[in-house]
Amino acid sequence: MIEIGIIFGSSIFLGTIITIFIIFFMGNTVLDGLGLVYQYLYPEHLLRIIAAFMALVGFLQLPIIFTINNIKTIDLIEE
Repeated sequence: MIEIGIIFGSSIFLGTIITIFIIFFMGNTVLDGLGLVYQYLYPEHLLRIIAAFMALVGFLQLPIIFTINNIKTIDLIEE
C-alpha cells in the first residue's frame, strides 16, 4: 500500500505542476490574444472539484482492492 501511496502522491504532484504550467501558457498566449477575460482559480468551486476527484479515486481503487484480496500466496496454496 505504501507503493500505491507514493505513486498516487507523485502523480498528484506532477499533475498539479503540469496543470499550472498549461493554465499560465494558455492564459498568456491564447486567451490574452483573443482578448478574453479569465480567472486562474475559482475558490467557490474548489469543494466540488475535490469531492469529484475523491469519488473518482475511490471508484478506481475498487479493482485494486479486489485483486489484492484475490491473490493467493504460497502459504495459502500449500494449505
